[in-house]
Amino acid sequence: MKKHVLLPAVFCLVLCPSLPAQAPAAPTPAPAAELLPEFQVLSRSVTKEMAVEPAPLPGMAPVSRERTVTIERVADPHLPAPLPPPPPANPNDPALKARLAAFRAAYQPTRMIGLSATTYDFSTTRLRWRSKARPDEPITAWSNLNFEYIRGHSDLKLAGKKYMLFLGYGVEATANLKRRAARFGVPYVPPVLPELPELATAGPAFIITEGDATGTPELEFLATLHAVYPGEEPRLKAAYEAREAARKAHEAYVRAHPPVPHDLIIKHWNTTGQATLPATEGGAQ
Repeated sequence: MKKHVLLPAVFCLVLCPSLPAQAPAAPTPAPAAELLPEFQVLSRSVTKEMAVEPAPLPGMAPVSRERTVTIERVADPHLPAPLPPPPPANPNDPALKARLAAFRAAYQPTRMIGLSATTYDFSTTRLRWRSKARPDEPITAWSNLNFEYIRGHSDLKLAGKKYMLFLGYGVEATANLKRRAARFGVPYVPPVLPELPELATAGPAFIITEGDATGTPELEFLATLHAVYPGEEPRLKAAYEAREAARKAHEAYVRAHPPVPHDLIIKHWNTTGQATLPATEGGAQ
């Protein structure tokens, strides 16, 4: 099956990649209705080139393959013109005023939260941010929550408040850090983790160890998150496990079916006038 993408312009292109015979078929949705016109080919050139598909995952090698690139000049298919823009809204329209009033009545502000987080051993998380009022002063907090469960969510509603979370996230296993230090022959310096209550026995907790977090939305967010976490942990954990299962399944599929370079068919035409050159068939040029 060939895939077509239309790029209408004064000089128009259609890219039509086709899978090589030896490539495994990836799962695809049901084909959409054919929307392309019948093209009248005026000229054609065919070339061969070596193409390389970059390694999609760590540990995989790039895939190289000789592919065929076909360039076809076609007659102007006279695609329909784009729809005109809608007329501007009338600010005095009563219906529009009613819709705006309803929107304002139901609107709930969203608090923007920016955090940098590193979770150690899936149990202790260091959080960093800066205050708008004191941008030169970094703020550091430590939490006994595993932010692996949090990082997959950006649009959150906690205790009736809406948050948009921008989370720069990383995870560190201290055992891996120790092995890495031994491999490179350097002393192992373990991270200094503050003492925090055990989550299982004392519940969620966090402390501020650096900077003044007073009045920052991040402090409000962390306080709210830790307050509601016990009731939300089962859902957060289930969502995390589902994401991990999907990630592993996708990785297994890609490793079993590495992507390969596709053959290309490029169609182009000039919309300023109808070309009259006779159609020709040719080999590699």
